[in-house]
Amino acid sequence: MTGRHGVGAAGRKVRTALGVCYLVAGIGKCVPSWESTEQRLGQALKANRNTPLEGPTRWLHERHEGTNAFVAASMVGAGAALLSDDGRVVDAALVGTLPMLGSFATLLHRALPPVVPVDAAFGAAAVWVLRQRRLAAKASRSA
Repeated sequence: MTGRHGVGAAGRKVRTALGVCYLVAGIGKCVPSWESTEQRLGQALKANRNTPLEGPTRWLHERHEGTNAFVAASMVGAGAALLSDDGRVVDAALVGTLPMLGSFATLLHRALPPVVPVDAAFGAAAVWVLRQRRLAAKASRSA
């Protein structure tokens, strides 16, 4: 049964799992012993020296506190949105996470190669949920 949410049980579980992961990751950004944005950006800056990514990485590293606040708020917001029942908010959160994941993978791939498959999995899950929601909406309009 797809109901108001536009996805079946599997889609709801994936969406809930993504929401919880984003909430935990966003909260984790506020706990430096879990993950230090300054340290991660420092690693990325070192790895991105003499590449086109050096400038953007340096800019973010020099503003690591603001960067951390923005990323933490974005991740907590996306997590909360994914756990909500408003389809428009869910869609916006899913779409909004895609450039964030792409940015993370681009800036961190040399310093932290495991970021790429993890962020690709999160992106694939977001696209899958969006697709399930579109298919369910199309089916309900046809019925």
